[in-house]
Amino acid sequence: MPLLEIKNLKMDFGTGADALRAVDGVSLAIGAGETVCLVGESGCGKSVTALSIAQLVPTPPANYVGGEILLNGRDVLKMSNAELRNIRGGVVSYVFQEPGASLNPVFRIGNQIKESLKLHRTLGAPASGTARTNETNTPCQRPALQNYDDEVIRLLKLVGIPAPESRIKNYPFELSGGMQQRVMIAMALASEPKLLVADEPTTALDVTIQAQILELLHDLKQRLGMAILLITHNLGIVGDMADRVAVMYAGQIVELSPAKELLRQPLHPYTKALMNSVPKLHGDANRLSAIPGNVPRIGNFPPGCRFAPRCPMVKPECSGKIPELLEVEPGRFVRCPFWKNEC
Repeated sequence: MPLLEIKNLKMDFGTGADALRAVDGVSLAIGAGETVCLVGESGCGKSVTALSIAQLVPTPPANYVGGEILLNGRDVLKMSNAELRNIRGGVVSYVFQEPGASLNPVFRIGNQIKESLKLHRTLGAPASGTARTNETNTPCQRPALQNYDDEVIRLLKLVGIPAPESRIKNYPFELSGGMQQRVMIAMALASEPKLLVADEPTTALDVTIQAQILELLHDLKQRLGMAILLITHNLGIVGDMADRVAVMYAGQIVELSPAKELLRQPLHPYTKALMNSVPKLHGDANRLSAIPGNVPRIGNFPPGCRFAPRCPMVKPECSGKIPELLEVEPGRFVRCPFWKNEC
């Protein structure tokens, strides 16, 4: 059984005639210890889908009108407020794209991490999760939590922050953007989640720090055995991180595939366009390939295939009904009947 299974999720903003469909029939599964990348341009519905996992999108204005979100086999959409509080952080933790906006500027970072510990872990109780040692690569029980301050220091060491004994007294503004993001990751790990949702965690950082944060996430996944849902618009980082990739456009999954196969041979025209827009280190380096047009606004989707107005291989049939997401190869799904055509 997958750790997370989203089945035909549909979410509107607003009700009645004014309802706008932001997520339209999304299905996605993540296994324990797996990394799945959710890729697409801004406005495609990636973050809304991710926030829905723990029902973090307020209702209203959001309205879950269909589907299921199964976490360890239980439907999140049917949970009470008390049950939701237990899974938020305890089972699913989030790392957002702008740490400076997520950290409270008037509290020391040590106190902010300690708050997460107090909410989800009890002193004297053994840790619920398992870690993997670098030497034997076998599961081992983490020791009981004896002291919140010591655990904060351990977490800061885990995410690579130097001199954590003194750093716990810092305010967020005293840290660089990369250090702030490491603090956010430490805070997310404090509750020992089974699933870490990283929503564009490197967007506000320079290229060198981006690489460090991605390497840190990959290392933590191996050491702690947790699953990761990584949201990004950059296919360039997928190859080093993902086991599988889901490509999202205008509220729908348009391609789902193992990462290596998708990068070697993308099938959907939108995925191909995203691949072509990644800057190249060879050839005509002075010219970037861009996708014409823009992602359609919610409530203003074109009839039929939603990518059709921007697609280089569009056909008259594309403006008919919305194409289904079909399994065209084992483990590979694509929402385009003309996926075999070259574009």
